[in-house]
Amino acid sequence: MDANKDKIRRFTSDKFSFNDYLSVTSWFKKDEYNHQLVQYMSDDWKETESTNQNPQQLSQLLDRLHHHINLNGNNNETLFQRYFRIFSKIAVVLILPALISIAVLSYLSVNPIQSENSWAKIYSPVGSRTKFQLPDGTQGWLNSGSSIKYPIDFLRHRNVEISGEAWFDVVHRNSEEFRVITPYFDVNPHCSYPSITI
Repeated sequence: MDANKDKIRRFTSDKFSFNDYLSVTSWFKKDEYNHQLVQYMSDDWKETESTNQNPQQLSQLLDRLHHHINLNGNNNETLFQRYFRIFSKIAVVLILPALISIAVLSYLSVNPIQSENSWAKIYSPVGSRTKFQLPDGTQGWLNSGSSIKYPIDFLRHRNVEISGEAWFDVVHRNSEEFRVITPYFDVNPHCSYPSITI
């Protein structure tokens, strides 16, 4: 195909027919005409420079070119792509606050009431003694068939419930007192007597 320079000039001057439009747009879509079109555009540019066109006219021409480029770029977008682009923007706006809300609720869902009601238990099988160590470092022994129970948040509430016989070597802490709860009485060992047998 020998690209017609007159058709290109009519096209660039906005005085083209529908046939001119179809021809020129088809040339730009085919790689085989690139060299020829580049040559025509280079010649046209040189002619434009030599005529010293008004900068306002050049600005208007550039605006028209941008307008045509934007129209052609949007026309290539399918209906599905357009909806997908719109819905993805909506999804970002809706999902981001939802994710933040989920993160905040997850953080706040750590319920201190549940942790206060959660207990750990240590059993000593019948016929044996069991050595244990509590989270604060307090050590002890459980006699045969005995058990102790303490809260999961033991460092805040140093309470131990026992059933049977136990011996404690209590770690002293000024912030929290150590309390042993039995079915019959409670014991608070003093710092001068850290070991206690119950």
